[in-house]
Amino acid sequence: MGKIQEIPASERPQEKLEKYGAARLRDEELMAIILRSGVQGKNAVALSREVLNIIDNHLNHGINDLKDFPNHRLEGIKGMGKVKQAQINAMIELTYRFGRKEYKDVVLASAEDVAKACVDFRDSRKEHMAVFYLTTRLQVIKREIISIGIVDATIVHPREVFEHAIRVSAHSIIITHNHPSGNADPSQADIQLTRRLKEAGRVVGIEVQDHIIITKTEYKSMKDEGLL
Repeated sequence: MGKIQEIPASERPQEKLEKYGAARLRDEELMAIILRSGVQGKNAVALSREVLNIIDNHLNHGINDLKDFPNHRLEGIKGMGKVKQAQINAMIELTYRFGRKEYKDVVLASAEDVAKACVDFRDSRKEHMAVFYLTTRLQVIKREIISIGIVDATIVHPREVFEHAIRVSAHSIIITHNHPSGNADPSQADIQLTRRLKEAGRVVGIEVQDHIIITKTEYKSMKDEGLL
């Protein structure tokens, strides 16, 4: 299958979207609109189908695995250059950011509330550290991922946490990160980082309410454990 023009006009993704709306399009047709073009011997729909098959094989733990999707998996596809990889990465990141907005104004009154608000990365194979910026009533102003990878006191700097807290006029914050190991017990590095952030918060007048460690099956509050 070659150029998209060889497909009947009524079946081309762009025309179908304009006529019927995005909900009527197949996954590969939606992706074809994003990629815009195919390669020699393979139109945008066929190329998109190949891309989606590779992505689908990566989703062992659901859609949240997309945040950890390794770009090199796409490099073996003919025509999948840097521009098309960038288009896919931008789509994934936008989807992720829009998903985070659903937490705005949610009240985090317990560690369980926090764990539920982190379902998108709680079972990720990489450590994700998130900060919830809160109002006086513990309503979420914004949630921000500030670190992906190893979370410790040498990588996460209090300045970047509290600069943003001040910018959004947060009254307090809740810190959370996942343990890919499945063990929610706080490590010494977790305790050290929390103490640094708590002290920095005291200096600027923004309270650290809690630090929640989460896994796929459990969570632990450092406040409840007497470690805050």
